[in-house]
Amino acid sequence: ADNYYEQEIKFQEKIDKIQRSNLLQNPVTVDMINGILQVEFPEQMKSKLISGTITVYSPKSKSNDRIFEIAELVNLRQSIDLSKMPAGIYQIRVDWNADNVSYYNEKTINI
Repeated sequence: ADNYYEQEIKFQEKIDKIQRSNLLQNPVTVDMINGILQVEFPEQMKSKLISGTITVYSPKSKSNDRIFEIAELVNLRQSIDLSKMPAGIYQIRVDWNADNVSYYNEKTINI
């Protein structure tokens, strides 16, 4: 593969983001409540500018994948209505930044 080196760098960046996430006092929490995906960011990020994406990834079907921008946080929480998503197992991938420091969290959920 011609882009092997590029893929290796991206993989290392992801590992670095995961390690930074693991060092946080409180982790990002991801929960499904009545068809609503709740992603809550750590209290220590309250004064920081948070941006990034939340990917709802379906290992079963690419057509079920959804990507949401992190925006309009209310009390460090973003709520996304997934009630119309097909039932199944999904990976929630939170790729986020707080004041230009990048983090990554992942959780498997059942819809």
